[in-house]
Amino acid sequence: MDASFGFTVDLDEEMVVRTIRGSVATTSVQDGNDISVTSLTTEYLEDPMGVDKPIPRVSWQIQVNDEHVRSSSQRSITQQSYQLHVKTTPMSLGDDDDDTVDCCGWIDCGWVVSNQTHLVPLQCNSVTPFTKSDIDIEWKVSIRLEPEKNGDNKNTSPVIVSDAARFRTAIVGSWNAKWITGGTLLRKEFTMPDVKHYATLFVSGIGYHHVYLDGKKVGDHQLDPGWTDFSKRVWYSTYDMTTELQQRKATTTDNKHVLSVILGNGWWSCGPPPGTNQPMCSSDPPQLILQLHVDGKPVLVSDETWSVSNDSPVQYNSLYNGETFDARVAERIHGWQSPGYITATSSWSAATLSTSVATKARLVSQLFPPIRHISTTPPVTITIVSQPSTGTAATKNITQLVDFGQNQAAVVRLKRIHCSRGMEITMRHAEVLMHPPYGDFDGTTIYTDNLRTAQATDRYICSGDPKGETYTPLFTQHGFRYVEISGLDHTLELSDLEAVELHTDVQRTSYLHFTDPLLEQIQDMVLSSLMSNLMSVQTDCPQRDERRGWMGDAALTAEIAALSFGMGAFYTHWLDQMMDAQNPNNGGMPNFVPPLNSEPDGAPNWQTAYVMILWVLSTHYGDQEVLLRHHESIVRYYYFLELSYNQTGIAKFREKYGDWCPPPPHPKAYEHLTGAFAFLGDLKLGMDIFRNSPHPDAPFMLRRLTELFTKTAPEFHDSFYNVTTGVYMSGLQTEQALPLYLGVVPDDVEQSVLNHLISDIEVTNGGHTTSGIIGIKYEMEALSILGRGDVALDLALQTTYPSWGYMLQNQYEPSTTVWELWNSDTSGPGMNSRNHHMFGSVAGWMYKYVAGIAPLKPGFAHVQIKPNVLRLDGISAKVASPHGDIKVFYSKREAGLFGYDITLPPGTTGTFIVPIAMDDINIGRTHEGHPMEIEILESGRIIWSDSGFVAGVAGILGAARENDHVHLELGNGSYQFQVSVAVNLELKDQ
Repeated sequence: MDASFGFTVDLDEEMVVRTIRGSVATTSVQDGNDISVTSLTTEYLEDPMGVDKPIPRVSWQIQVNDEHVRSSSQRSITQQSYQLHVKTTPMSLGDDDDDTVDCCGWIDCGWVVSNQTHLVPLQCNSVTPFTKSDIDIEWKVSIRLEPEKNGDNKNTSPVIVSDAARFRTAIVGSWNAKWITGGTLLRKEFTMPDVKHYATLFVSGIGYHHVYLDGKKVGDHQLDPGWTDFSKRVWYSTYDMTTELQQRKATTTDNKHVLSVILGNGWWSCGPPPGTNQPMCSSDPPQLILQLHVDGKPVLVSDETWSVSNDSPVQYNSLYNGETFDARVAERIHGWQSPGYITATSSWSAATLSTSVATKARLVSQLFPPIRHISTTPPVTITIVSQPSTGTAATKNITQLVDFGQNQAAVVRLKRIHCSRGMEITMRHAEVLMHPPYGDFDGTTIYTDNLRTAQATDRYICSGDPKGETYTPLFTQHGFRYVEISGLDHTLELSDLEAVELHTDVQRTSYLHFTDPLLEQIQDMVLSSLMSNLMSVQTDCPQRDERRGWMGDAALTAEIAALSFGMGAFYTHWLDQMMDAQNPNNGGMPNFVPPLNSEPDGAPNWQTAYVMILWVLSTHYGDQEVLLRHHESIVRYYYFLELSYNQTGIAKFREKYGDWCPPPPHPKAYEHLTGAFAFLGDLKLGMDIFRNSPHPDAPFMLRRLTELFTKTAPEFHDSFYNVTTGVYMSGLQTEQALPLYLGVVPDDVEQSVLNHLISDIEVTNGGHTTSGIIGIKYEMEALSILGRGDVALDLALQTTYPSWGYMLQNQYEPSTTVWELWNSDTSGPGMNSRNHHMFGSVAGWMYKYVAGIAPLKPGFAHVQIKPNVLRLDGISAKVASPHGDIKVFYSKREAGLFGYDITLPPGTTGTFIVPIAMDDINIGRTHEGHPMEIEILESGRIIWSDSGFVAGVAGILGAARENDHVHLELGNGSYQFQVSVAVNLELKDQ
């Protein structure tokens, strides 16, 4: 970005992104300018294991290298055709009993005339579909940027070829392995076969499992597999074992090896007394199914020949309550993960076959990112809370408070702690410290009442190892900033421990920066809350005795999640669980998924998550296959909505929770109005879904929903609008914002309703909202849509109660994550999480209405860029689309002079909407009747003046003025715009 803009952010320097594997190949084309094919993925993932689709979908991106990013010759680049190439392993095409077939060079799949680069079916002659288990596939793609000439099918234009990506197929059909149980430690010795090509491990241990080969952990998954309704679906994980097996075989002389597994309760098992304290858990113990393949064939399976024991160092484990680990037991059973360990003792027995409900469920490949250890955070401070007087027997119990400075979903790792044998170290986790009104503030007492019955306590019993002891909990997770540690006889150093962050490992893909630090802090706070609640499903909170997949929370933040992270695979599989949970009798959806003890028909605005996430996958990712797969379920859901409407009409449309959690003392909006809003909002989302769906019945459903919306929209107004007062219902902000957002307010009263909303915010409530989680999302968006983004920005920048700034700048508990309540600092303890994402919709508003980036066609094929430049000196945004990064940089240079840098990747076009009205751009002086003179330049060339559009600049396809904006139509590429607005003092408007 031009330094003269006065606002410079190098996004690449601020990002920490994992290296993309198997991605970049560069070919010089078009006058030596470098273009490459990058970011190869299969079903949204890089080199995934366990692909369970016979014809998986692959994606790639066309990358213009940075040194040419400013060149106008690198605009409107379009892929004209592509050819996929597939390479399989030798056994992949052989007979089931023949692994000697040597086949497998690259197979060319034929040129396809298409600009499609995202979610392209991997169809390739006789190679596909992939209907065998455990096939290792490599693939790459060639593209051409020029069309065929003269229709002779002999295209000689340059070809750009990617590097190879790969994937491995899942288990197709039935398993050879059996579900086994009987102990939480399981082991099997075996003789290693030769690994000619590759080896694969398929495993599911529920609740959670860790697998080891000769004592070394396999993979890096944590709290695995992901949570499901275990009676219907159980995820299994797939690991590449090639390197591990080859290395272990090379380092042993007798070729004897051990696969061992340790199991935890997770969401599956209640465990032995006192139990896990988790709802709807099973009385059945943990269980395992495992299958090891070498060169595509099973060589080891779980069955009754495995040995099992309950003599585990993990003495207790619960997601809610924590974990107890006895290192003395680990010392006593040392060697159990090594060959030759004697299991002929009373503590070991043969495994038994499980008959639990999970054995009847479908085993499905967990084809989305696992939960991992993401990062580590060192303590900020360690404070001694209590230290008994020297010389007493109690001196061996010092209580210390550790502050990690960040509320997060994590566990605490003890690092090389020196402690005597039998010493018990207790770690109690908390989000905040005690303060009024809960008690006196002393800066050292943790507050845990908001955890309700969750104990959130880990215990480590020392073995007395003189080298020091390291411990990371295996089967639990907590939401905390503070940890109270007791039981040690010495004070801790900062280097003695760290917080290990845990969540589903979705990649951060997009970034947003402002010159106003408060907006940045709010954005960070929201994203921290989202990450803390991506736990194979999208939960509400990570700390108390709940942590459920609440649909209402996800409906409000699905857009910002998809804008910020790679959510395609995650949401695809959570949607499948929603389909599992759908009411078979009427098509309704529960309040949370997995459903546990949820009502079969959830509340409006909660059920909305199903259609909202489908809409997000369609709109943000351009995924049509998911619409086809869910067509029957989504149709059943809309029939359920229509039935609900027919039973009550709009005026009494059903509702349960309504606009949840408005700020006291303000009342909740009229619940039937919020229920009716959900009904109409779902109809609008459904209209978009069926408009984009390739299903043959989609046009019929589009007409049906359109007719229903057209019929019921006037009914909404008639039911809730008070002609006497000129407002909806009692005049609350939510009650005005929801119909304004829906667009159901008649033209003749729309402005007066908007004026009332603004007055209630600015005058009646001093620049504050009175809305709950639903109202605040659509209040911000309605204001922006109707041209009053300035009022929405004021709400975002507010720092007194109720506001996000109030959370951030709170006297006693300055937040690093979003509170559950506007007044969490004074409410509770029953419902008072400090790490909830349901008020996080403001972060999505920042992308859509401040940076102004929003998809107009599925998959960001066409994008709108309409920055809201009010009072902000600079905006820097990068949004990852399926085609590549969309970048917007804005800066205010001086009064009336503005700079915009815009980058659109190949595969994306855009409409750049440039504000030119005096009020919109705030140039710092009034025109007082004098006409404005507007000039827009791109890289120094005039493209718009008072005379209109000036053609001739590559990539700028057209322009037109609409009211107070100029609309510029852009092809892909990078642009530098300068916009100047001046007042002609010599002339007066006529």
